[in-house]
Amino acid sequence: MISRGFGPWPTQNNELEVKKWLISRISQGVEEDERASVVNLCLDYLTNKTKGERIANDYRYTEALIDKLALYADQINSNIPVQYVLGITQFNNLEIIVEDGVLIPRP
Repeated sequence: MISRGFGPWPTQNNELEVKKWLISRISQGVEEDERASVVNLCLDYLTNKTKGERIANDYRYTEALIDKLALYADQINSNIPVQYVLGITQFNNLEIIVEDGVLIPRP
């Protein structure tokens, strides 16, 4: 069975609205000063585009992507590190696959 996210949903599917929505969704699991960077990691990973590419091309998020972001937010609010949620982390210009039980490298 495919997991589905739960609302509330963003009012629009553009970069600004989805980012504001996701920041509000993770507010229980992430400290305020880290929320923007966690959201950017999620959006970059899920879209495979940088923030600049999304803004320059007026990127619109599909319903499926927003649903996936809702699932990410639920996991992050359950105190699961974003690296485990995404399954990857960056370290010294390397992309490292991580999963539960693997230590997350830190600079």
